[in-house]
Amino acid sequence: MNRHRYIFYVILGVLGSLAAIGQWQMYGTAFPVLAGHRGFVFFALSPLLFVIPYVGALKLPRALTKVLAHIGGYWFIATYYGLIVMIPFFLLRLAAMLTKNGGLVSLTEWYGRLTALILIILLCYGAYVARHPVVRRVEVATGKPLAKERRIAFISDLHLGIVLGKPFVRKLAAQLKEAVPDVLLIGGDIIDGNLEFVLRDGSLSELRLLRDAVPECIAVFGNHDHYGIDIGMERRVLSESGILCLAGESYTTKDGFYIAGMADHMHVPLQRIRKAPDETFSIFMEHEPVQIRPAARAGYDLYVSGHTHAGQFWPNRAATKRIFELDYGMKKYGSMTAVVSSGYGSWGALFRLGVSPEIIVITVRSENARKDKAGT
Repeated sequence: MNRHRYIFYVILGVLGSLAAIGQWQMYGTAFPVLAGHRGFVFFALSPLLFVIPYVGALKLPRALTKVLAHIGGYWFIATYYGLIVMIPFFLLRLAAMLTKNGGLVSLTEWYGRLTALILIILLCYGAYVARHPVVRRVEVATGKPLAKERRIAFISDLHLGIVLGKPFVRKLAAQLKEAVPDVLLIGGDIIDGNLEFVLRDGSLSELRLLRDAVPECIAVFGNHDHYGIDIGMERRVLSESGILCLAGESYTTKDGFYIAGMADHMHVPLQRIRKAPDETFSIFMEHEPVQIRPAARAGYDLYVSGHTHAGQFWPNRAATKRIFELDYGMKKYGSMTAVVSSGYGSWGALFRLGVSPEIIVITVRSENARKDKAGT
């Protein structure tokens, strides 16, 4: 992990400590056992549960690192939502102090208890959703020559690392095997940012199981892959696992699909988009969904990307909808079908509220076959 990433987690820890102290006052009002000095110390030091496993991943025992990362991840979610519910709490508390109203004092106590209960329910529900990926199916009709229908599986944002490892990859491979795709496309953020830890843990090499489940696997890199520093090493390991990585390059599959795989936009923002071939079904793949319209103008039939996680948990999607023209789902741009995935993994905690993690299975069939099917 590079120095900037260490600094990121340290700053996050300092800000988290300040937020946790504010929440100590809220939960201390609701639960007197937390109100004393011990409660203060616990809340003030709680961000260490999140920071230590990331900055000390290569020095701590792997099992301990993973346990702390899971606990710290859910601390992060709890603190995030705690910040949201703190605002009404302090307004209530201020009103109680100014009016000397005993009813408002009692209300602040019940408010803290209620928010704690709701938070526990949300954490349990979000953890469940994140652990149960779904398979979403999309159909694309094409006038290009196609001997028979083909299935493309698209996944993105695996985020292999301290939280997600070998069991996660095995579950993904099993789901892909059931989907029976002809080709697998991986839309970046394969690792979470600590390549050395992933290599030691063996989860990156475990991706060979995907190649066992699917005849061809093609990937692009995302911003988190570049955080791992040695993108060349990641590419070599993936190649050994049977996964072809594209970074501003193109590839034609055994079925004749033309794939343009772009380099990560955050690291190579100005990329030349090749014109799609006229007589071949063509796919444009990138990590961030930023070149949808240019891809459509270049004549591509299918566009796939990830990165957004569809916000991952509420209310973040309000932001991703504003940042990206298409932050999740499917939309037609002229004759091109654009698909943006919510991703298969999670950043930080294994936690989702809103759109579930997913595998997208895209069935490509000729327009004539589709008309014949509709006629029968």
